[in-house]
Amino acid sequence: MENIKKKEFRYERKFVIPIMDKKETETLIKANSFLFEEIFYERQINNIYFDDIDMTSYFDNVLGNSDRTKIRIRWYGDFDNIQEPILEFKIRDGFVGTKFRFPLINFSLPCSLENMKKVFEKSNLPGWVVNTLKTRRFTLVNYYKRKYFLSNCKKFRVTIDSGLTYRGILNQNFSLLNEIKENHHILELKYDIDKLAEGVSTQFPFRLTKNSKYVTGVTYFRGE
Repeated sequence: MENIKKKEFRYERKFVIPIMDKKETETLIKANSFLFEEIFYERQINNIYFDDIDMTSYFDNVLGNSDRTKIRIRWYGDFDNIQEPILEFKIRDGFVGTKFRFPLINFSLPCSLENMKKVFEKSNLPGWVVNTLKTRRFTLVNYYKRKYFLSNCKKFRVTIDSGLTYRGILNQNFSLLNEIKENHHILELKYDIDKLAEGVSTQFPFRLTKNSKYVTGVTYFRGE
């Protein structure tokens, strides 16, 4: 894999928010002394995840391996209207992470794995990406709404994910299982420099967690 400079990594802290009105959650964020303000607009995020036959990405996370990779296709807006999809390799190195992002040509669902590989072939991906994808298969779909907030100092970003919905993938022809929905939110605090992060996070009255949407979704459909 290509070399990654340390400065390209960022920190992430995740908090599970119990059943709470979204407006109440936003009020708590804006009450933080780092003066968070909403940026951008709320939008739906859609993901298709990939793993190898041994479910290496899944078990690396479950077992707490510090170096791990997660592969997904992401797009925004309606799930059934795929526009400007992005292939993402999300790399974790201990407490920090980074992403490699590659634009894909548009495609429609349902899309078999065989046809998805044709999408990859037509998207001018680097050779190492194409080789990696040869051993990957569909594992999970999820989608949720996300709101974005930025601190006054511009060093910290907070997102709230709500309406988390998971769908297992029955086979490589992209037959989807019934939805499983969660009734809590996920707050993520993201930043490049760890020096002041404790001052931000301790003002949130939520439980810090290792939450992984991918692991959560796969576990639902593995029956564990």
